[in-house]
Amino acid sequence: MTSYPDAITLDDFRVIAQRAGLELNPEELERLLPMYQNLVGQLAALHDPELPLAEPADIFVPDWSE
Repeated sequence: MTSYPDAITLDDFRVIAQRAGLELNPEELERLLPMYQNLVGQLAALHDPELPLAEPADIFVPDWSE
């Protein structure tokens, strides 16, 4: 299972951006880091094997009688 860090440093984020082919200036990195951390938290929740089902899944049944 993939583990996700609770927090990531600006230097770590710079390395991640560079690996993705992005050359961001310090202002861009500082602005994007909180968004990245939020998304990583959401991704960790999706990969949780005990993901709680808050709502039942919807099922679409087409009406072919018409």
